[in-house]
Amino acid sequence: GAIGMVIWCSHQRRARSNPAAKPVLPATRAWAEATVLTFAITAVLFAAAWLLRDLDEGFRFYFRRRPFGEHVSWFGVRFAGAVVQQLGLQLLIGPACLEIVQSRRVAVCVAGLFFGILHLPHPVLVMVSAIVGSIWVWLFHRSGRLAPVMMCHGVLSILAAGTLPRTVISDMDIGRAALDQMLHPRHVCG
Repeated sequence: GAIGMVIWCSHQRRARSNPAAKPVLPATRAWAEATVLTFAITAVLFAAAWLLRDLDEGFRFYFRRRPFGEHVSWFGVRFAGAVVQQLGLQLLIGPACLEIVQSRRVAVCVAGLFFGILHLPHPVLVMVSAIVGSIWVWLFHRSGRLAPVMMCHGVLSILAAGTLPRTVISDMDIGRAALDQMLHPRHVCG
């Protein structure tokens, strides 16, 4: 943690001394690009889920038949998790990678890979997170704006957890949920 903070502070110091090094798009352009990327990533995600699903299983909709308070809590947890992950990715992992490798393109790929590894133990989730994480780091480097990237991640998190078939997303927990699952496996009937 302390090493990461030192690297991040060093990167921030360099960014302040050379403002031309970081391109910043106008807010409307950054939001438009994040929206297009959100739709594109969602389309790819849903197409892959449709191909990988059981033929007897359709897409589920978490959003039906739930009390309002449960919706607020569920959405809040998913969105807050996405915000925290983006803060870590864009303000700690990304700058640390850029500081270490000194190449923006390589840093984007390394940061995405590291982001994917943080989503262990499920290999598909690691791969998807690495690819999408690289896209988010690239978008943040390109735009210089964090809010559109956070929104993109939050929307994808909510859509994936709320609509994808259970057989596609089963065992794709991370953090404490993954630890609980490893200790007490649940089986998907098929």
